[in-house]
Amino acid sequence: MAEIRPFRAVRYVESIVGSLSRVVTAPYDIISPAAQADFYARSAHNAIRLEFGQEYPTDTPSNSRYTRAAQTFASWQAQGVLAADDTAGLYVYDETFTVGGTRRTRRGLFALVRVEDWENGIVLPHERTLPKPKADRLELLRATRANFSPILAMYDDPSGRIVTAIGDAIEGQPPVAEMSLLDGSVPAAATGQRLWRGDGPQVVEVIRRAFATKRIFIADGHHRYETALAYRNEQRAGGQPPGGPADYALMLLLEMGDPGLVILPIHRLIRGLTSLDSHRLRGQLAVLFAIDAVDATGLEAQPRALEGLLAAAATHADGGHAFAVAGLSPAQVHILRLRDRHAIWGHSVTHSDAWRSLDIAVLHEVILGPMLGLGGREVESEGYVEYTHGQDAASVLRAVRAGDAQLAFLVNPTRVTQIRDVALASDRMPQKSTYFVPKPVTGLVFYSHALPVEDSPKQSSAISYQSRQTAIG
Repeated sequence: MAEIRPFRAVRYVESIVGSLSRVVTAPYDIISPAAQADFYARSAHNAIRLEFGQEYPTDTPSNSRYTRAAQTFASWQAQGVLAADDTAGLYVYDETFTVGGTRRTRRGLFALVRVEDWENGIVLPHERTLPKPKADRLELLRATRANFSPILAMYDDPSGRIVTAIGDAIEGQPPVAEMSLLDGSVPAAATGQRLWRGDGPQVVEVIRRAFATKRIFIADGHHRYETALAYRNEQRAGGQPPGGPADYALMLLLEMGDPGLVILPIHRLIRGLTSLDSHRLRGQLAVLFAIDAVDATGLEAQPRALEGLLAAAATHADGGHAFAVAGLSPAQVHILRLRDRHAIWGHSVTHSDAWRSLDIAVLHEVILGPMLGLGGREVESEGYVEYTHGQDAASVLRAVRAGDAQLAFLVNPTRVTQIRDVALASDRMPQKSTYFVPKPVTGLVFYSHALPVEDSPKQSSAISYQSRQTAIG
């Protein structure tokens, strides 16, 4: 099963760069042009220059965002801005954040995970990928030979053995890095950030052996994982023997039962339909769904109210399939509860039962496709559908009322167990089924392929790190 390894993380030297809050950034796929410019201005050492550098009209293959990232990564290490820890360790990462009015902490483990082909059934996906992001990440990996942002992945540990061992690995140790972020200063990041380094050989070996009985489920970062696969294959073809640095990828591993593991729903805004007949659509929906009209007045000012109604509706819907629709009539939101899940799937839908249990599958295959004519089309790129990452229900309702969208379909969040079951069934979820929060920041730990992969740590992290800081400072 899964093979994890400790590693010598390359990290910022705080005595050189100052507060880490100035140099961390967000994962590449959620960085807007405005955010990119802001990170550039925040610090000359901000990790944006590595993770998602700016492009220029004069760029060439020999002078591009990828080659500049490689040059910057090398020069920062030469200058002492970045330094590798003296020995290998595992890194425990706590993120403290507020979602839905509740304060939470999520604990993850930074480790190297051996890259496995999908068909081996050890590392499992739940999403499909697109060529363009993979090509971008592969160019960066080729140039820099480093992982800057981790793949977010999950493991199932109902016994709590791994979670206990992770706690034991850092017991009594102070964090090696700690910072607070202003809310929104790094998109989708937790405001509280703490990092420990555990390198006790015995407890690290306990964790490694426990993972050797586990599968790894990709949560967020499918493009980065498939990039790691492609890069490993390139390196093997070039003569690298098995077990080298390219055989491993940096992951942040989360236990599925962690109370801080949060998935938000991704609602759908619909635009650009030239022949929308709301009355006809409601009649089509009534064939399959029980429909309750709710007065929308006041819901826009109560971000949690509609979400509560939708969650309650799921308990009274067959298969738990319930949706909210805005835009069928003015000043109303319609709650849909599926009457009979067995009546909606035809023989042409060749997916697993786990896939059919997904609300998003029902929405796309039963409503958006047959009823709105959006099946089998590039609905996002053509402007028909906007996926509302991180937006609450109230903001979606306001968009419809303001005329920014014709309709909105609101959904309950996908459950962690559904991700596991779809992956185990060797199936893939519909596009934009999950939105994990928070997003781990980029800049706390980097994995450099220039460093050898080690079997086990050899000495105390606290001593080696503190001495390195003193020598450099």
